[in-house]
Amino acid sequence: MASELDFVIPVYNEGENILSVLESLKKGIRTPFRVLICYDSDDDDTLSFADLAVGDEVEVEGLAQPDGSVLALKIEVEGNEVGEDSGH
Repeated sequence: MASELDFVIPVYNEGENILSVLESLKKGIRTPFRVLICYDSDDDDTLSFADLAVGDEVEVEGLAQPDGSVLALKIEVEGNEVGEDSGH
């Protein structure tokens, strides 16, 4: 089932801490969703724990931000882009 909702979670070595977050999302959210985990370095332990926690039930994707910058997102809402470039 395709996700209808995305959660963006910035992390830094959250390891076991991410488990309770993901379990809460699985229990409380009925809409199909995806979790985007933003991490700074390849040695961050968060993704390995996240993969164990969700199995095939939830889509988890890692987004590397190697320069430590904040992830910039453009969100399309009803055909209008909302983001840094749009002035909103």
